[in-house]
Amino acid sequence: MKLSKIGVAMLGDEREFLHPLLIPKCEENLRKVVDIIKRRISEVYRYEKPEIIVGSKIITSIKIAKEVGEERAKAGAEIIILVYYIWNYPYLVWPFI
Repeated sequence: MKLSKIGVAMLGDEREFLHPLLIPKCEENLRKVVDIIKRRISEVYRYEKPEIIVGSKIITSIKIAKEVGEERAKAGAEIIILVYYIWNYPYLVWPFI
């Protein structure tokens, strides 16, 4: 059975003065989430592993949301997991999608 490609992206905080503090924490948590997904999928599907497409940047603006969304679309991700670290900027989801 061929598993669907999974896209994972982190929605961050748009306030630039917080980026030096939050971006590294967001990246670390994104890696943790991806590791959990890989581990759990391998427990269920021992021989098949889906491709996991991780956003190249933390989404902190409409421009970055569009870039990461285009990456996801070009890679053919069929399942999307959006991760929030500390703050919820829901308007960044629409340009991502």
